[in-house]
Amino acid sequence: MSIRIPDVLARCMTRGGRENPPGCGMSLRPFFYSGRGAILGDLDGTILERIYQCIKANEGSDFPKGAAEEYVRMVAALPKISATDFLETLEALHLNGWKWADSLLRGHGVLGVSMDGCPSPDAGIFGIFGALMGDNERDDSNAIRGQFLRSHGMENSMRGDYGHKHRIVGDDLWGYTHYGKCYDDDE
Repeated sequence: MSIRIPDVLARCMTRGGRENPPGCGMSLRPFFYSGRGAILGDLDGTILERIYQCIKANEGSDFPKGAAEEYVRMVAALPKISATDFLETLEALHLNGWKWADSLLRGHGVLGVSMDGCPSPDAGIFGIFGALMGDNERDDSNAIRGQFLRSHGMENSMRGDYGHKHRIVGDDLWGYTHYGKCYDDDE
């Protein structure tokens, strides 16, 4: 089953990269990517930027004002940015009126569960197959989103829910990048 997002964004995401304007060439079916981990072959900074530009160009008509910045916050908040988690969270962001909240991260890493919480047998089969092949542990999240976040000022100018700036504070043992609140006043 495809994710529910505005048609203009769906067209941008599924068009090929050689079209004008270039698309992302992504599948809108999260189960297509299930069990593969966060790999550069599925998602990269160019795709993230093209989606951002599509949202930004259509703010006010197909998206509410500020939707592009909420999308950037979503990309930064994903603990592991696999294509499956990205698509499911993008759908959740849309269904939440393009307002980011950490509660939209629910259920990541659960094989075979759709955004409405119902079992998805096709997703489960693909996810289990990928898990058995052992590639689901791969995490290229930093390579996927690093340049995208830097180009949008995430390191020192992103403001969180409470007005605090955020910056990258380091990676943990498992390779996740953490974004911590910055309390200094070095604007």
